[in-house]
Amino acid sequence: VFADDHPFGDTGPYDRLRGRVHLAVDPDAPAQAGVVDLDKAPRNGEGLVEFAADLVMLLPRDASRGNRR
Repeated sequence: VFADDHPFGDTGPYDRLRGRVHLAVDPDAPAQAGVVDLDKAPRNGEGLVEFAADLVMLLPRDASRGNRR
């Protein structure tokens, strides 16, 4: 339940999904060049840096009324 079940326009009420995601990135990949000190982080057996993050998603209760993005 999000916002005490208050409806948002034609979409209606939303539900909040909370979780934790576990990820791994290649610290040598060009896309990671801007991450400060990533090269100093410990690597797993595949040479990747592992980390976890909290995830919060807001989903329309009736998915057919959402914008599908």
